[in-house]
Amino acid sequence: MKTEIIKKYLRKTIVYRKVKQGIISLLYIFPIDDKKIVFDNFEGKGFGDDPKYIAEELLQRNLDLKMIWVTRNVQINLPDKICAVKYGTIRAAYHWITAKVWVDNVKSTIRPAKRKGQYYIQTWHSTLGFKKNEQDAPKLPARYIKQAMKDGKQIDLMYSDNEFRCEKYRNSFWYYGEVIKCDVPRMEILLHDNCAVKNKVRDELKIEHEKRIVLYAPTFRKKTNNAIYKVDASSICQVLKERFGYQYEFIMRLHPNESDYAKEITQELGVIDATGYPDMQELLAAVDILITDYSGCMFDFGFARKPVFLLAKDVDEYLREEREWYFKLNDVPFDLAQSERELENNILKFDEHKYRILCDEFEKKIGFVDSGMGAKVLADRIIKQMKKENIC
Repeated sequence: MKTEIIKKYLRKTIVYRKVKQGIISLLYIFPIDDKKIVFDNFEGKGFGDDPKYIAEELLQRNLDLKMIWVTRNVQINLPDKICAVKYGTIRAAYHWITAKVWVDNVKSTIRPAKRKGQYYIQTWHSTLGFKKNEQDAPKLPARYIKQAMKDGKQIDLMYSDNEFRCEKYRNSFWYYGEVIKCDVPRMEILLHDNCAVKNKVRDELKIEHEKRIVLYAPTFRKKTNNAIYKVDASSICQVLKERFGYQYEFIMRLHPNESDYAKEITQELGVIDATGYPDMQELLAAVDILITDYSGCMFDFGFARKPVFLLAKDVDEYLREEREWYFKLNDVPFDLAQSERELENNILKFDEHKYRILCDEFEKKIGFVDSGMGAKVLADRIIKQMKKENIC
């Protein structure tokens, strides 16, 4: 225990950081490995999001690749041919520096500088996005803006399944490279019924298979406020049963930025904590109802035509203290409530036919495309960069 405390202290010292940076700078003497790909999900989180689905597509091709997943927990379950490497270590830096391809869904603060000859795909972590971000978000810290601008200059490819987001990548991300319109790989699991995934999630979260699931997934705030997230889960489940005719289990997932508070908040509410589940898309595929406030997951769920209900208790405060939005709450195809009583009323009056029409109209407005080929398109791009004749 004392040893770990000493190590943690040393890592924060200026001397340690300078020595570490000096060692990392020496790693550039090693050549780029044309067979190596490094994947990252939310700065070292689990096996999930678009990097996961791109990696799985590559695995299916049985190529001679070296696939590295940087993670804060090297004990996570990964496919046999993917190697877990501790995020933030010199070893992780070595793999980033010597990899031919990077696949990431955030603009990392510790990733080493990209070299000539490397190829960087930025998948981003939001299909459409409700909150304004990057250049469109004026309240971002200066430190983040500096890092985002630096990262944007290194990216080689971004993509989206809708024209709205493609335009934002071109004009609001400090990025001036190629943007293509193709399916977002993580959406495929939502657009097709998958019993295996549903059973996997239920088993992992210890939920009875005959029960339906409602997921409460509020977005993050600069200052975590338990009161904002407080809901009467039992009452909501009762209203859902009245409207849809099933027994419901209530689960909650906080944003990765607030994962440290998840246990405290879910215990207070008496609900199942799904924050630690590594793949948000598997959760969305398994659950039947989504309740959120300003999270972009509303669009993923809506594209699958599953019921989305918005519970936004702090609209004015959020706009004032946090971020502005790309869409007005009344312009998205989901019923808005600013109190739990309104939420329950919206559930009771939910009209599935009207909901589908509104979702269809919204998708047409933003230029949404779905061909089921996103992972294949991106895997083809990666293989092209890695000189296919050398890895087959």
